[in-house]
Amino acid sequence: MRDGTFMTVELFGPPNIDLWSGCYDVLATGCIMLGAVRRPYLAAYKRWIIKLAAIYGPVVWHLLYQTDVRCRSELMQEVFQVLLAEHNAAKMSKMPTDFDPTKPWDAVWKRVLEMKDWWVDEFERPAGLINAKVMGISAVIGGDVQIATSHHRAPAPPQPAAQINGAGRGSKRQRKREKGSKGGGKDKKHQSNGSPSGPTPEGCKICKATDHTFTQCNQYDPNFGKNGHKGGKKAKGAKGGNKGGKNW
Repeated sequence: MRDGTFMTVELFGPPNIDLWSGCYDVLATGCIMLGAVRRPYLAAYKRWIIKLAAIYGPVVWHLLYQTDVRCRSELMQEVFQVLLAEHNAAKMSKMPTDFDPTKPWDAVWKRVLEMKDWWVDEFERPAGLINAKVMGISAVIGGDVQIATSHHRAPAPPQPAAQINGAGRGSKRQRKREKGSKGGGKDKKHQSNGSPSGPTPEGCKICKATDHTFTQCNQYDPNFGKNGHKGGKKAKGAKGGNKGGKNW
């Protein structure tokens, strides 16, 4: 996990033959690199599975993948023990044997492809009945092997609290960015109406508008501050004139 902890999750199998082929190529590459199984036996097994998938179709893919997994995880172990026992018995009786204990899996992969009865019982017969609509596929699925398209889903790994909190902070920042982008849209709208391309540095000191300066304001008096019109003198004279009854 991102916080350094470990969590066990269940990964389901490939949902079709194409994805299975890619996964099998990874397995085959590892077997060749380790010297466990030679290429001809690995290629023969892949051709056999692809052939069965092409004959019986995607309807029974779940059953075919279950057969493949049971072959590699159960049948091959049994075949290995049988071949080893036969090899030991042949050596004790001084009979020739082609089993190589140092590289036993070549013989194992070869033998499982020769066990036609096992493949008929595990896959071919039930697959034919399913395609003939005599029975449903659920009757032969044991539940030990699942594919990605099944209704069973692996639980989503929980996110660390720090990650969740970070997501919340990110969402707030996102909202701020969205709010700022809305404000930018308003500025563009003002510009399209004929206002200056950018905000006025000072703005109007008379009407407090930001789209023009005070010299461009319709309330601007160019004689303001001249001939006794400035500030307190005008106000004081006007006040005294009112009291004296004179008309300024």
